[in-house]
Amino acid sequence: MDELQEFHEELFNEVSANACSGNDFLQRAFFEAFCEYLDEAGEIEMPEYSYYKDPQGRAINGYYLDENESGDGSLNLFISIYSSLNDISTINKDEIESSFKRIENFFIKSLDDKFYKNMEETSDGYSVANFIYSRQGTLANVNLYLLTDKKLSSRLDAIPPKQSGNVKINYHLWDLTRLYRLISSERVPQDITIDFNSDFGDGIPCLPANLDETEYKAYLAVVPGIVLAKLYERHGARLLERNVRSFLQTKGKINKGIRETILSKPERFFAYNNGITATAESIDLKDGKIQFLTNLQIVNGGQTTASLFSTYKKDKADISRIFVQMKLSVVSQELGDEMIPCISKYANSQNKVNEADFFATHHFHKRMEDFSRRIYAPSVNGQFIQTKWFYERARGQYINGYSYATPAKKNKFQIEYPKSQLFTKTDLAKFEGVWMQLPHIVSKGAQYIFLEYANKVDKLWNENDTQFNEAYYKIAIAKAIVFKATEKLVTNATWYDGGYRANIVAYTLAYIAHKTEEIGKSIDFMKIWNKQAISEGFKNTLKEITKEVHNLLLNNGEMSNIGQFCKRLMCWTAITKIYFEFKSDFLSELISINEFDQILRDGRRIQRIDNGIDAQRKVCDIPKDIWKQLKSFGVSKKLISDEDIKIIDIQIKKGYVSVKQSQQLLLLIDNMKAEGFSAID
Repeated sequence: MDELQEFHEELFNEVSANACSGNDFLQRAFFEAFCEYLDEAGEIEMPEYSYYKDPQGRAINGYYLDENESGDGSLNLFISIYSSLNDISTINKDEIESSFKRIENFFIKSLDDKFYKNMEETSDGYSVANFIYSRQGTLANVNLYLLTDKKLSSRLDAIPPKQSGNVKINYHLWDLTRLYRLISSERVPQDITIDFNSDFGDGIPCLPANLDETEYKAYLAVVPGIVLAKLYERHGARLLERNVRSFLQTKGKINKGIRETILSKPERFFAYNNGITATAESIDLKDGKIQFLTNLQIVNGGQTTASLFSTYKKDKADISRIFVQMKLSVVSQELGDEMIPCISKYANSQNKVNEADFFATHHFHKRMEDFSRRIYAPSVNGQFIQTKWFYERARGQYINGYSYATPAKKNKFQIEYPKSQLFTKTDLAKFEGVWMQLPHIVSKGAQYIFLEYANKVDKLWNENDTQFNEAYYKIAIAKAIVFKATEKLVTNATWYDGGYRANIVAYTLAYIAHKTEEIGKSIDFMKIWNKQAISEGFKNTLKEITKEVHNLLLNNGEMSNIGQFCKRLMCWTAITKIYFEFKSDFLSELISINEFDQILRDGRRIQRIDNGIDAQRKVCDIPKDIWKQLKSFGVSKKLISDEDIKIIDIQIKKGYVSVKQSQQLLLLIDNMKAEGFSAID
């Protein structure tokens, strides 16, 4: 069995397990599973599942709006084809074109208010068509997505974008092969290629700004504002996807200062604006002009770019006199992975960039990964084999863990790390986010709650990293167990007729967190870790509360679009007002806040000991000649204190120092590396 077939089998089993019963549930489970992969990879935001199909050839399965800073945006509409077959089937050109035609027809028909007014108000089709009609004046692009577990029968040419009135319609096909490539590689996108001569009539003048022997090429250029605006119009947030701040930049309000300059003093834009910092993987030059770029990424300057575009489109501003300075670094993909976070961190001078913005490289991840690789979950139901939970710090780690292994080793890996016990960075953020009582942020999608969680973790890590310890890890897994159990309960509930499961789960658990906190109690997460399951009393409580939450969401009295309502703070405010009295069997399982705090204190104490041992080990692993080089480097640069020199001399002579001294030396190493010392990786 080849790797693609194995992935297809895993996807099939995942969909089958998540589906409740009947074809409608199966199709929805496939749609949600597929979109979760794309969402976690940053390709899309998690769309709202909205099923509609009519005899006139109009259909849709989901949607979401990706707003620009001005309030304009790209509407993303989805349709899916799930074969539900054990073996991989193929999809041909006619099936692709007819699928796109159905969803395109739905969009065009929705521009007329008669379409949604003739539908049942409680139907999914009504919500989407009404949403499209109400937003049609603000739409710049419409992206149509076809998702399928089938494989392309042959290589097909891309369907070119087309203009429909003031809206540009783009077509995106995700088949099984493309999805597999996405999740089995840390690199996500298809290439962005820009031919300036063909697209804009001329190249971009530039000057080289690097030495020949450097590991990358650097250039200074001045880009016409209209070129930058049209690039953003064509590629949108993909121009910013390697930008660790892109999500924040594209979701914030339009920069009023930039807009005012564009509208009133465009000739001063170059003087007032800091310009953009960008990278590309390859460049073609001719006569001092950039002719062609591959994978252009705006690492710093997302606000400038999006503001130019939105002012140009919404305000119909004349930007012909606007020029933007650009610092361009041409680096390989591998070097870019290392350099781009640093470029963004050091280049951003307009707004403070928190360390959490660089969360993909945070030490927190490595510690969580280490816990997941060495901590066995307790055996349950008399099983002799112990398993572990697999924390996927980097995309593709789980699949790569067995892809090239022998059948025996692959089987051993999957027994030790069951697929059901795999969780990613964004999964963890979601599990924690509900207990942080942020269900409205969780409902917005993985990237929103991930940023919220990243900021919190970074702040706490800087205050005291021992807060993230084995106890924290086990409690996090317990929260995952509760989350997954709640999903299953909702799916199997007799009242559940499909839709909004993620919202029901998020608000239910946040409600429990809120109410237990009010009475000075906490869930006994360590008991859940030890049992690797929740009790019957907890299950019964979840069954009752999920039903209450479901009823409130459907009859909220505020918004007919339930998916959008779930993303609002007012939804969380309404949920907290639900009256529910915990039963005695559930209350008896709770522990006091003091007991919970003691678990956390014990965890911090043990982590402090572990940190000290780890620091001593790291220092002892460094050879004596490296310490001598470090000492010489520090003295020559006048960057080292007499106390540091004394500790280094002790380490060189005795081969070990105290915990405190080891930690001081590690801090010294970090400082020396920042000043150019490169003898230590």
